[in-house]
Amino acid sequence: MRTIFICCRGIFFGKGFVNWVREELALTELADKLEAMSTREDALKDVVVTICCSCDYFDEPQINEMVHIMEETEHLPERECRKIKADTQLQSGCYESAVEGYQAILRSEDMMQASPAEYAPLYHNIGVALGLLGEYLQASDYFLRAYETNKKRKVYSVIWRHYTCPEMNKPGRRR
Repeated sequence: MRTIFICCRGIFFGKGFVNWVREELALTELADKLEAMSTREDALKDVVVTICCSCDYFDEPQINEMVHIMEETEHLPERECRKIKADTQLQSGCYESAVEGYQAILRSEDMMQASPAEYAPLYHNIGVALGLLGEYLQASDYFLRAYETNKKRKVYSVIWRHYTCPEMNKPGRRR
């Protein structure tokens, strides 16, 4: 269910979306509700619940779970919300999007408030995604950065070897 709500903090349900619901989906009643919610600047959580309840696609426990996830993430720093999104992309096999997401986080002003420990998982996950894309040399650079950031040598040396030396990982090969 976490993949349904990926930190939608930056999404704006404005006139364009309302018009699309009204014209393309022919859901006039929902469009009217959304228009009123946009005018009142209702919380994103309320907008999502309204949409989910109107389409009969989600049952009550699923909607409650989405609300819970939104409540969990609404007070997180932007970088943490964006990391959740990139993590979900990585887990879903969208490796290029995940790399772009992690790199955007690293370039963001929001990282100025981040602790050094917050950098290592980003570097690590970029390395994982690049390794899964077959970009072993680039992956090794990011694993090295992750190691240099938090010094967990054992963990990163194993990962580095796995992604940068694929011939070492062939079946029957002794380690």
